[in-house]
Amino acid sequence: MDQIILFGDNLIEQSFTQHQPPSPTTFAWGAALSALYARRLDIINRGLSGYNSTQALRALPLCLPEPTQTSLRLLTIAFGTNDARIPHSPGGPDQSVSVPEFVRNLRDMGSHPAVRAHADTVKFVFITPPPVDERRLARADAEKYGSL
Repeated sequence: MDQIILFGDNLIEQSFTQHQPPSPTTFAWGAALSALYARRLDIINRGLSGYNSTQALRALPLCLPEPTQTSLRLLTIAFGTNDARIPHSPGGPDQSVSVPEFVRNLRDMGSHPAVRAHADTVKFVFITPPPVDERRLARADAEKYGSL
């Protein structure tokens, strides 16, 4: 069966998450897409939580099927959440990537040989990270780490 591959960071990985009880602030768009295309296209989740675009570029060929296995109809590429972290910020490894490197990584993903192998059938959607509510984030950080 033809495929749509959702390739991205934790926002993609969690795109199938069904919260119990359901919350009005969450929407499992990967699951909704899967329901919409049931029996017509397989929706494949290739979300890599914690990855930045540099790490994802190395993982990309492992996340795509061979053209002889299936027809890849759509590839979403959604990175930037981890890339945009403040360098050496608390709460995890240093995942920040400079803007020029981020742009280069996205270009390299779009022109990667593993992607070009599907050139006859694939279309792309590059998904940007959502906006950040800095006031809410500052409150959450203060609760988690204490005031600075």
